Amino acid sequence: TAQIAVQAALTGHLVFTTVHANNVFDVIGRFRHMGVEPYTFASALNGIVAQRLVRQVCTECAVRHKPTLDLLSASGLSREDLAGWRLRVGRGCGRCRGTGYRGRRAIAEVMVLNDELRELIVRGEPVRLLREAATRAGTRFLRQVALDSVRRGETTLAEINRVTFVG
Repeated sequence: TAQIAVQAALTGHLVFTTVHANNVFDVIGRFRHMGVEPYTFASALNGIVAQRLVRQVCTECAVRHKPTLDLLSASGLSREDLAGWRLRVGRGCGRCRGTGYRGRRAIAEVMVLNDELRELIVRGEPVRLLREAATRAGTRFLRQVALDSVRRGETTLAEINRVTFVG
C-alpha cells in the first residue's frame, strides 16, 4: 500500500495518508520500514502533519492556577519561564461533569519539505539533523504548540504532559 501511494504521488496525484507515529520524523522511519526507498519517498513527499487532541479547560469553572514545583519540573519548566502566562485549571462543575475540562482542540506540528530536508532524508541522516533543518525551515513542534495553548490558558500543563513528550 505504501509503495502504491508513493507511486501515485510521483505521477502527479495528490495523496493523503495516515500513519501512526509520535511525530513528523517517525513517519520517515515508518515508510523506510515498509520498504519505501528514501529517494522515492523524499521525491513524493510535500509535507507531514503530526497531531494530538488536548482537552480544553472548562470556561465555566476555570480559575487562575499556580503550578507546583513538581509539575513544573515534570514539564521541563521553571517559574521564570511562566512570566506573562495565563495559567488556568478547571475546578469542576456541572457543565464539565466535574472534570475541569470541556471539549478538545487539535494541536499539530507541520513540516513542509524543502530541498535541504529532502537531501537529509535521502542520505538517511539522523533525526537530530532533520530536526535542526526543520527548525530552520520554520517547523514548530508539538510541544511548542502545546505550550502556547497553556500560555493562553486554553489547556493545562498536566494535559500537555499527558499527550506530548517533555524535552
